[in-house]
Amino acid sequence: MGSPSRLLEAGLWLGLKRFKTTWVRVKPAILVLAVVTANFTLIMASLKAFTLTLPLASTLTIMAVAFAATMLHLVRLASPDIGLLKALGAERGTITFAILVELAILGLVSALAGLAAGIVTAVFLLGLVSVQFIVLPTLYLALVSVAAGALVGAVAAWKRLRQTVAEILANAG
Repeated sequence: MGSPSRLLEAGLWLGLKRFKTTWVRVKPAILVLAVVTANFTLIMASLKAFTLTLPLASTLTIMAVAFAATMLHLVRLASPDIGLLKALGAERGTITFAILVELAILGLVSALAGLAAGIVTAVFLLGLVSVQFIVLPTLYLALVSVAAGALVGAVAAWKRLRQTVAEILANAG
């Protein structure tokens, strides 16, 4: 067995390597969700600027589907991690809750970044001075979409956890 400092160095190296691998996988998802939110912020701003109304239900459906699809993809990419956690003895509810929290945080960060980018773009492109009538509806749409996407991802993980570890790892990726 190695010295404690060697084990710490190896553990730190593996942790950083794992973070780098995870970040490469999550970064495109954050970008996609931020762009979706920014686009809907811009759409809301341009329609408000020209006094048009946008049906809230259709916008919410499109945004929620975009968030859910992205989060389902992330859960599919995380299958090896899910299998490893299950192999180590983590309970089904614990893994599902962890995935739900991770997806919610990812969605919130993406939605807030997209909302900020959309507002800045709307101010520069449309010359809007008052953006408060855009922020609340778009924030509402983004929060509902984040919740829907995180729940869809958690349900997908919950269903995947019914399989054995070997099945999870065989169907990973």
